Parts: sequence; structure tokens; C-alpha cells
Amino acid sequence: RSVAAGLSPPSRCRLRSVYPPSPALRDACASCSRPGWLERAVSSRRKTKPGEIDAIDNGISQRDGEPRYALTTNLSARVGHLNPRWNDPDQDTEVGTGGDGGGGTAAASPVLPLTFGSVPQAGFKRAMELVGGEFMERLDYYHRAWLPARALVEEAIRRRFEVDASGEVLELPQGGCPWKEHVFSLEKELALPGALQLVLYPDRSGQWRVQSIPVGPHTFESRLPLPEQWRGVRDEALSQLTGIPGCVFVHASGFIGGNRTREGALEMARQTLAQRQGGEAQSS
Repeated sequence: RSVAAGLSPPSRCRLRSVYPPSPALRDACASCSRPGWLERAVSSRRKTKPGEIDAIDNGISQRDGEPRYALTTNLSARVGHLNPRWNDPDQDTEVGTGGDGGGGTAAASPVLPLTFGSVPQAGFKRAMELVGGEFMERLDYYHRAWLPARALVEEAIRRRFEVDASGEVLELPQGGCPWKEHVFSLEKELALPGALQLVLYPDRSGQWRVQSIPVGPHTFESRLPLPEQWRGVRDEALSQLTGIPGCVFVHASGFIGGNRTREGALEMARQTLAQRQGGEAQSS
């Protein structure tokens, strides 16, 4: 119901036909004891997946001007690829009918196992399975991965002054979690707009990363990139340049860097904050 509220009336009907109430959906929603988790997930996705599908279906451009490239593998495109080809003998995609008048006796396609003439409604059913399967997969992702990541970010914000006195550095206990969206939403909820600058976390190899928080959820621009003189430098050369043991790299754009230890990554974060503050003092 919450998802459908953000769509046009025709799309609400299509959504209900693809996502009817089902035991699997009810079980997935009931299996999580966290209050309000589904509402958070729906709110997060309302302007992405359902809105994206609705806009494409109604011919609304994603942006003004000519796009630099075409998207041909999104969900709407993949569903569209299940339509009959222009020269297929059976052009019927309605449920319960075949292009031959109900019997579905046209010859099968020699190219694909999916045929519309010999197997009535196969294309529609396959589209239902495709869309429904993706919906359930995303629901499971939000339940088992996205929401637990929010809890980690909440705790990191609560303890940020224990990491650094500035309160601008978050430390996550594990890398790979989807933290960015939660940072933006929690900053808004806690009235901390732009107060956080850098995130520390361990990678899979046991080394540590320091990463700048982007200025927004859909941009690569960093709030506070690592110092320009560090960018593109690696290993011992970087350690000598920074005076910090164990440096591994700093990306050429400055959005992320690495160190072999937590202490080293934290010192990289602190020097980044200090250099910004020094630059502000000089400019004033």
C-alpha cells in the first residue's frame, strides 16, 4: 500500500497484479521484529524503483537534455524484451488467450524456448516472475542487509566523539555495508546536516580504509577529500609524505585511502581534518 501511494493510478493497478498479497511476502515482512523497518525501506525506495518504473512507463525523461548513454538493461527494458517480436505469428500478450484464438497452436520459435504462440501467456507469466522475483530479492536485501547497516551507522554516530574529538569521523566495525544513505537520513533526523566528514572501516584483508562522505546520495563529489598532495601516491612513498606508518594508497580523486592499521587510518583522517582547518584559517 505504501509503495502504491507514490504511483499513478494505472501503475497502482499493475503493481497490485504483480505483487498480490502472498504468504511469501507476509512471511518476509513478519520475520523482522524491528518496528517500522518496512516503512523505512519503502520510504527509501519510493523515489527509485517504483518511481523509476512509473516514469519510464509514462514517458517521463530522467533528466533534461540529451543523455550521454542509453539504459537498456533496467527492469523495464528486460520486461519489454519479453514482448513478441514484430514478426512473430502470435502477437497476443494477454492472460489466458493465445494468438491463434485460444488454442495456441502456432509453431515454436527455433531460437528461444519462450514462445508466445505455442505457449499462451508464457511471456506475461515470465514477466510476472521476473518482476516479482526482483521485488522479493530487494525486500530480502532491505530486511537482512540494509536495515542492519542502519543500526551500525546509528551506533557510529552515537560514539563519534569517542573516535575523534571533532565528532566528524565515524568508525564502522565492518566494511562493505551500505552506509551512505543511512548517514544522510540520520543526519537529517538528528539535525546534524553536514556535520560528518569521514568514515573509517576495516576491509576484508584486515587493513583499514578512510573514506570521505559524499556531498549527496547521487554524486561522487566528496565533502572533504583527502589532501591533494597525497592523491595517487602509494605505500612507502605515501608514508614518507604523510609521516604516517603503514600507508597503502590514496585514490587519485582523494575520496578514499588505505592504511594497514586502524591507528594509521585514523591519523590520516585527523591530518585531513587539520589540513582543511589550516586552509580555512589562511583563507580567512
